[in-house]
Amino acid sequence: MRNFYKNLKTLTSKYIGHKSDSILSRLCVVSLICAHKVLNHRTTRSMFSLNPLPAALKLEMPFKAFLHISLILMTIGVGSAWGYGTSGSAVKQVGSTYYVLYETSESSIGYWGSKTYNLSGPGATLTFKAKRQTAGTGNLEVSDNNNNNIGNYSLSTSYPSSSQSGAVKTSASSIEFYNSGTRNKYFKEVYVTMAQYVNNPSVSSLSWDAAEINSTATSKSVTIAWCNVPAMTYEITGTDKDLFEVSVANNSEAGKYNTATFTVTYKRTTAGSHSATLTITNTYNGYSKTVSLSGKTNKLQPTVTWSSDDAIFNVDDELSATNANALTVTLSSTGNEDYVRCTDNTATMLAATSGAITITAHVTGNDIYDDKDFTKNITITNLEKQHITWTQDLSRLKTTDATKSIILNATSSSGLPVTYELQGDKTGLTLTQSGTTWTLTYSVSECKNTTIVAKQGGNATYAAASDVSMPVKVVDPTKICGE
Repeated sequence: MRNFYKNLKTLTSKYIGHKSDSILSRLCVVSLICAHKVLNHRTTRSMFSLNPLPAALKLEMPFKAFLHISLILMTIGVGSAWGYGTSGSAVKQVGSTYYVLYETSESSIGYWGSKTYNLSGPGATLTFKAKRQTAGTGNLEVSDNNNNNIGNYSLSTSYPSSSQSGAVKTSASSIEFYNSGTRNKYFKEVYVTMAQYVNNPSVSSLSWDAAEINSTATSKSVTIAWCNVPAMTYEITGTDKDLFEVSVANNSEAGKYNTATFTVTYKRTTAGSHSATLTITNTYNGYSKTVSLSGKTNKLQPTVTWSSDDAIFNVDDELSATNANALTVTLSSTGNEDYVRCTDNTATMLAATSGAITITAHVTGNDIYDDKDFTKNITITNLEKQHITWTQDLSRLKTTDATKSIILNATSSSGLPVTYELQGDKTGLTLTQSGTTWTLTYSVSECKNTTIVAKQGGNATYAAASDVSMPVKVVDPTKICGE
């Protein structure tokens, strides 16, 4: 019968356009629908069937009896003795117990009637006292808004000395008392205690990716849902505990429910791999949970500055390397002791080499900077040194230039002629030589990036100069070219 009642609610809501919780209003609508069908079809059957109403509403009864019932219901109108209503309450403390429903007054519901109580938070246990009207039949059913059955209670004609009870799920937001039989049902002292729980943390671990020392500290969070328990306590333990900080928002307390957020900040003040443990406890049921914390912080990478950019040195020349952060720099050239002498951060050229040798600069790090090696290939010669000077700007050549060509003008300190070489994508680019004059021609229609290298190979008096590279960029003024 209860399923019939629920389907009746759905059907009448469809026809009257709003939710009506009066059983009389619903039966009136059904009566009108049926009467309409009778008049239209002029049925003469002795038994009247509520087909084609939904299957859940199908029932048969004597046609004359049905009409009598319809007239009575329409005469009474939308009414009241069936007893459907809604009540609610705020969280209430009685002694040391908190209630999400605390209703002391008596209520009653009639045939197929119901009463709903809203809960002000997660509930645990329902208690109430109930009785039925004399000669009434049927039970008192209680369920929650998710259709979970709380209990089906048979009643006597007087209130019992002890309360009836049932378990309420924490997901319920309301409970409904329903009269499954005839005559009124009475109930009072309807109480639902507030649930108590502390859920598991949302994650079991928090980890931070590697980043450089002293970079901005970053935070991660873990959440815990709770209800009606004392405040949670927390502590970070472990060798690296000082590198992690924790704060909490919406911590638990009695008589309330929420989700606590524990925010952990990893401070990158020390290089290395770090770990710690966040322990969260509560006096309720001996609650104790842990969250593993881990992170990695890398040292900064040092740099060196060489005293010369040259790659060719004469005997007795010196080359040194320094660090801007006052870190110790030590030079070495393993296996080349006959050609170069390294003392601390300075290398002195002793003799000419037949080819290039390697000078290594080792930077000794500290708590912030890492150790690191830097290398420089050099050649030592007895010849005079020379260098190339080239200040020409080849970065804004245009595809719309009339000649699409430019004369290159690098010079050497020795006065010896400079030669050029294209490196990279050479398509549409041409180098031509006429005596000591070199011309770059760019027969291209699109943007282009490439490099030209200026060289001077030396002679019997001068050693070869260090190469000088010049970036070349040809742009199309009608287009946007990448930098």
